[in-house]
Amino acid sequence: MRISACWIAKNESENIARSINSVRGIADELIVVDTGSDDNTAEVAVSLGARLEHFAWIDDFSAARNYALQFATGDIVIFLDADEWFAPSLDPASRQTIENTFASNNRLRAINQPLINVNKNGEPSTTTIVGRIFRRKDARYVGKIHEHLQLPADSRTVTITNALHIKHSGYDAALLPEKLQRNLAVLEATAADAPVGSRNRIQSLMYQIREHTTLGQGDKAVEYLVEVMRYPNIVIEINRALTLEYVSTLYAMIRTAQLARGRVSRKQVKRNIISLFKTLCPDYPGTIEIDLLYQLFFHFQEDRLLRELPQVARQAAEKQSPVDYYKDPERMLFRAAAIAAWRRRDPLRVLDYALHALQGKSNRVPIIKALLCVLKGQPPEEVIHLLNSVMDIRDPGNLDQLIEGTALDGWIPVHSYYLKKRIDKYNYPDDVLRLMLIHEKYEAIAATAREADEASSSTMHVGGLPIVFKRHERGGQKTSLYVFLAALCGAPRELIEGLSGMIEKYAHITHAFENGASLPEVCEDDASLLRGTYSTVAFAAGLDTAERYARVFAADPKLCYLAKAQYCEASGLAKYLLEVDMGGIDRWDFSCYRYKIQALIFAGRYEEALLEIGEFFGEEILEQDLMHMLLVVAEKASGQTKALARRMYDRYRALFDEIIDLEDVVNTGVVFDMGGATYKKALKGMTMSQFDKLLGRESERPATRKLGELCRMAADVYRKKGLPSEAARCLIRLAACGQATLEDNKKLAEVMKRLRNTTLSACIEKGAPHPSPAAIR
Repeated sequence: MRISACWIAKNESENIARSINSVRGIADELIVVDTGSDDNTAEVAVSLGARLEHFAWIDDFSAARNYALQFATGDIVIFLDADEWFAPSLDPASRQTIENTFASNNRLRAINQPLINVNKNGEPSTTTIVGRIFRRKDARYVGKIHEHLQLPADSRTVTITNALHIKHSGYDAALLPEKLQRNLAVLEATAADAPVGSRNRIQSLMYQIREHTTLGQGDKAVEYLVEVMRYPNIVIEINRALTLEYVSTLYAMIRTAQLARGRVSRKQVKRNIISLFKTLCPDYPGTIEIDLLYQLFFHFQEDRLLRELPQVARQAAEKQSPVDYYKDPERMLFRAAAIAAWRRRDPLRVLDYALHALQGKSNRVPIIKALLCVLKGQPPEEVIHLLNSVMDIRDPGNLDQLIEGTALDGWIPVHSYYLKKRIDKYNYPDDVLRLMLIHEKYEAIAATAREADEASSSTMHVGGLPIVFKRHERGGQKTSLYVFLAALCGAPRELIEGLSGMIEKYAHITHAFENGASLPEVCEDDASLLRGTYSTVAFAAGLDTAERYARVFAADPKLCYLAKAQYCEASGLAKYLLEVDMGGIDRWDFSCYRYKIQALIFAGRYEEALLEIGEFFGEEILEQDLMHMLLVVAEKASGQTKALARRMYDRYRALFDEIIDLEDVVNTGVVFDMGGATYKKALKGMTMSQFDKLLGRESERPATRKLGELCRMAADVYRKKGLPSEAARCLIRLAACGQATLEDNKKLAEVMKRLRNTTLSACIEKGAPHPSPAAIR
């Protein structure tokens, strides 16, 4: 068999030689199509023996690839991107493998192989499956971008994972944003040209969801997901054709749906994405975890996550897959489990789950803080070694998160270590000043401030380090802020007086601080100052000094409390937080009281925590965090408190889920017939006596005014969508809540008539009962 190797390339002079050299040992011909390079890509290709052709770029990758294919004469084609290469390079044994594989089956049209994405240091990140080796006859590429081979309908493919590995450097973090923006431009044009509801448009939108999610552009991703979810059959068709290539797109759709609450219902996600995932990828490790991921994103059930995650993760690890996209979603699960274990003050599980979660790419600052809370008392050098073992500090993003996450009470040595690392690498002036502050080097801060203020050059030396003071993307020069913070943290008064002109804009704060006074009112600039600096003062100078600082802003008690609470919770200082006065804060402001309830749980004062939770439920305040904390009390308390918490959790968990589902119906207009034939049959044959009993049972469930309002609105949606059984379910619940009006009864009578129960319809129309619910209020 004759083998042709092909490339399309533009400005790939740094990559093309490596790619060509990895296949030239077995290829009978090398063909490079240049699409408009202005570097020496063409010269490099020719020097390595390639035939060079040119193609005028038209924003269509398939057109360029198909142009290259017309020059190929081989029976077999190897088609690589310029930033892809076989590792190890192909040799005669590789050629024998390829030829024998194709010779074994005439219907075999392509060989798939693992592609390993690597960063600029050559370290692997993710692995996927691609088809880069195929029979030339009848093969064509389709798709302007994310192009793929279109093979005859009766074709067979095979995946070889023990050889023919490809490496790809094009998704390095530094290159990715520009590449994704380029992709989006082509995808947007493709979608614009395709009719609404067509396969081409839906496929383009699915890719755009993934690209926008990766770029953190949630609004656009949500907009496209809402449209895609209107065409589930097309989504199924696309995914069946491409399967593992689309795993990352399916994950992106799930994450986007999490952002799209109110526009996409969770039942829609369950039916149109989760079920599809499980159908198409039954042998994929991530499929084992997909139900837990769905529960985490849409049902918030911490107990199930903690109970099932260890076994589920172990089962996933036992399955072999050439595609490892599941690793990041798996680490999301471990991240949530680490926070859930932290709520319960379960140090062993926090440690276990956090070490898994820290290997991911999402925001890990809360995980670092939770981990440090349970490691209090451990030697700093051992904690540094542990963190470094799971987070590569050569990655600037990791270093940033480690610095933010370690600014906690008792962890100055660890925080200083990471600050010094960033100073060594980037010379950020703010880091130098912060390091001076937390080590009480007030004279050095003053000298730095004077030098920065007086220097004709922007470069000076601080502690032997050349520091550049200029505005840059990290926030610019902040010497005046650090002089102000030094004044708060204990710098000698005469030192600060010598720099008073520099911190004149903070004079009203420092004056009130020194005199134990407070501002008559707090403007937004001052509020922002406290939010941004309270934790720095508490970290560098202790809680007593931070308390004096917060007292300056006493005119805004909520601002002061939140500043203290956020630092104390992250530092594990529950006892201190419980001593903080909450006077002046709205009793039903859950954004503040959640910290108090969590502090009570941390202190083991479960009965008091349960009383607080019960009062919020009594005011019809149902929050996700409140449900989590109630569950912790149900698990950790004992005796009567434990039993009452469990009963309350079980009752309100069902109510919480019911409210979310009704909100989905009302907000999205997406409905499913949950009653089914059995419920319809029961309603059709229901007598007035049975109806009264049904109302009585329903009235024993918890109810809120919000539930009644949602039932009324959802019933209207179901009626318009032609689902009378679901409309009846909502209106019966409304009646059981004691909130049904005469108009609601009229609608219920109409619905029962549509269900062909004219007898009950007539009874309801004459005046249905309005029971007083026995639900907990």
